[in-house]
Amino acid sequence: LDDIYVAGVTPTIAEWESTQHVINEDDFTTSFYQTTVLKGGVTYYWRVIAYYDDGLTAGSYDSQDRVIKRSDVSTFTTKGGAVQAVPSWPVGDPTIYTLQPTLHWYLLEQQAGVTFQVLYSLNNDVDAGTGALNNFVTTVSAGTNFYYTFISDLDADEEYYWQVKTTYAATSTETYSAVAKFTTDAIGIYEAYQPILSYPIDAVDVYTTAPMFSWYFENAYTHLSFNLYYKVVSAGTWEEELALTDLYFQTSGLTPGATYEWYVKSFVTNAPATISTPSTTETFTVLGGSLSSAVATWPLDNPTVYSKNPSVNWLVEGSTTGWTGYKVKWYEGASAPADWQAVSDVEIITNINTKNLEIHADLNYGSKYYWAVALYDGANDPIDAAYSEGSFTVVGGSTVTLVPTSPEDGALLFGTTQTVNWYVSGPSTGINKFQVTYSYTSNFNPTYTSSVASTTASKELTGLIPGNTYYWYVEFSYDNGVPWHANVSTTFSFSIDAGSNAVQPLVASPTNGVTINKAEPTLSWRLPSASTSILSYDVQIADNPDFVNASEINDLSKLRASVTNLKNGEYFWRVRSKVSGTSNATIYSSTGHFKVDGISDVEENGGIANDYHVFQNYPNPFNPSTAIKYRLPQAGIVSIKIYDMLGQEVKSLFNAEQESGTFTIVWLGDDNKGNTVTSGTYLIKVTSGDFTQVKKMLFLK
Repeated sequence: LDDIYVAGVTPTIAEWESTQHVINEDDFTTSFYQTTVLKGGVTYYWRVIAYYDDGLTAGSYDSQDRVIKRSDVSTFTTKGGAVQAVPSWPVGDPTIYTLQPTLHWYLLEQQAGVTFQVLYSLNNDVDAGTGALNNFVTTVSAGTNFYYTFISDLDADEEYYWQVKTTYAATSTETYSAVAKFTTDAIGIYEAYQPILSYPIDAVDVYTTAPMFSWYFENAYTHLSFNLYYKVVSAGTWEEELALTDLYFQTSGLTPGATYEWYVKSFVTNAPATISTPSTTETFTVLGGSLSSAVATWPLDNPTVYSKNPSVNWLVEGSTTGWTGYKVKWYEGASAPADWQAVSDVEIITNINTKNLEIHADLNYGSKYYWAVALYDGANDPIDAAYSEGSFTVVGGSTVTLVPTSPEDGALLFGTTQTVNWYVSGPSTGINKFQVTYSYTSNFNPTYTSSVASTTASKELTGLIPGNTYYWYVEFSYDNGVPWHANVSTTFSFSIDAGSNAVQPLVASPTNGVTINKAEPTLSWRLPSASTSILSYDVQIADNPDFVNASEINDLSKLRASVTNLKNGEYFWRVRSKVSGTSNATIYSSTGHFKVDGISDVEENGGIANDYHVFQNYPNPFNPSTAIKYRLPQAGIVSIKIYDMLGQEVKSLFNAEQESGTFTIVWLGDDNKGNTVTSGTYLIKVTSGDFTQVKKMLFLK
């Protein structure tokens, strides 16, 4: 028989004799008992009694039963109860540019059945015993939420102190969080300011039928809503999106090949008649047409999903003419499959207007999956390159996963020190260390990446760089990091306000491997925050993801760049910003990726050449010979030489005058004496006038 008693001190004999806390277990074949009725944050005493049942009350311990032996008394304390909340935003006295802010907090221990109240005050007078604010303005209930949004205006230009009260009804206990502080901006009367359009503007080309409209203001503002208007230029009626509350809106279903115009108005939320002066009207063109493709939109980059039948979503770049539906495939594994055509797990969508699917097959809890979607014509299996892919991890059952909570994904933060927070989904028993990895490159380039350990579900990150966007994820360990568990959280990001620094740009379009049929596309990007300095931009574009022999466009003043003379193939591009006239520059952005197809190639020997260029030799590696193609925009003396990696000349292939055009020369893998060279890496150097370009080649015997 298990005898458990709730108390603050060891129970007396009389208390032990009370049957109120007795659990009967008449099974002599077991030596354990699991209870499910305990409460959080409580100290329990327990012991075991062996007794002889006289049968008066069969199967139950009563006062007539003869006790044979009582064990020693043991004690334990359950975690949880009225767990103290931890304020996460706003803290550290930031300036809040709204009079109806949202307060956020989290718990270091999870406890079901707790509720929260928010206390806020105009001073920091705290009760020494309870830690509660004494002279609070009022108390508001957040229920079980980990946030609270004020529904009435606070005072402008005022300092506020706030804290969270946690109540655990099961034991009638409560705790108070530490006190946090913020200051409201000196906002005047509510005014409907004229919006300033941010993207897409300046007649930019966009490579999606679902662009994200965005705008901003030069003034601090509050209580504003927005009306968005857009339509095809010189045709149709204005489409309206009314009473928006965010500074952005993602539309869908635009027409490929059409040019659109758009503008925004603002108004005071509770006074629709206070409409602002319209913003300027900007235009953009949606590219697309017959070179269409399906583009995976969610889930991407391995987020956590909580169903063994998750839903996946996609959109279509370009026109759907000629297509009848989609093929959706999925694959369980640590990395994506090498050939999506060979993957057998598939569902076929026969409605071209359907752009989502709930996978009907039961996936495995705890597994990572890759999925892909491609347009389907009802007959021909899509080629491997037509599939656009994403990934996710299925969490459920007994699987343990870490879930980031704050800062919110994509948030703009102020200050070079920030705290990131997460919680454990699933049983946390045995977890003793976490590690946060953060970087201001989306691919976690080791040069710009750091990792810090924590024993709690939060970590303060210091030394952050204004103007940069940071990406972070967290992992856990049962043995102090040896090793880290394979279940890594999804990746969140946040940006640090730039102040006067340069701002690390974010790639906008084209990207995600979209295929275009234009030799002169426009590259465009956006800024996650504003800088008080005048910025300029440098762009690199290459035919490889390592940007070897990349072309550069420097000192641009707008959020776009035009490139020319692209050929059929894959292209990779990135951009950085810098404070004009200084060396203050960001690192390059994440990489945009697109394909060019359907462009007629320049004819050999006599075709029009608009710039100097040396193409990568083919084949490479090679044996016994390889072809080297180069382009000349004007006539001149041309020198083509082969060097080894020590810089010593191996072979002089050509040294004479040539007309403009595109030419090909073949190297037979020999030196100036006619001997075959040894295996290794060699350099091909092409020189004409002031132009010089070098390419690497690999010779294998």
